[in-house]
Amino acid sequence: MLIWLASYPRSGNTYLRMVLHKIFGLHTYASRADERVFSWHPDVIRMVGHKSIDVDETVIQRARASDHLYIIKTHEPPLTDDPAIYIIRDGRSSIVSYFYYCNEIENLSVSLDDIICGNVYAGSWTEHFYSWLPQHRPNTLLMRYEELIRDQASLIDRLRNYLGIDPISHGPMASLSQLHGLFPQFFRSGDDYKNISEIELSFPLFLEKHGMLMKQLGYL
Repeated sequence: MLIWLASYPRSGNTYLRMVLHKIFGLHTYASRADERVFSWHPDVIRMVGHKSIDVDETVIQRARASDHLYIIKTHEPPLTDDPAIYIIRDGRSSIVSYFYYCNEIENLSVSLDDIICGNVYAGSWTEHFYSWLPQHRPNTLLMRYEELIRDQASLIDRLRNYLGIDPISHGPMASLSQLHGLFPQFFRSGDDYKNISEIELSFPLFLEKHGMLMKQLGYL
């Protein structure tokens, strides 16, 4: 069985993978680019339960036909109509965090305005959400970043009900400060308020590009 684990970059995808591994004993799959990043700190690969995979038509068909559960992380628009978990985070926070990721981990000279306008891998925050339409897409579980980090009991219940799998553990999960200490370039802070404060100078452009969806989702 194939389930996509989808989000715009820097929206909590990696943290949810940690939950799936520690609480449910599940490995999740992602491109080899993740292994390259996580190899800076091999403990992260273990904590995430990461398995590298080249996502192509052969892999997709094998996953669909398998009795094994393939949960495949993606930041791409949907490739198939298979079940999915979609994570949304306040666009201001995702975009600021993605700015630091591009510049500090990928060594790309990218401006904050470039990311706001979608001139990067994964494109526009708003367009990414609309490509998935998780509120209306069949067999899709929409989760918010705030839920991931603030209410573990509810998070576990929703995942149990969606996956049809009982937990093997009830945590606790590593705190955001512990993850920051392990790999500070990747786990910057997880603090939405701090990220949001850094977009102030580009906020008019952000509103122009993403204000409608922000209001729709209740972030403004």
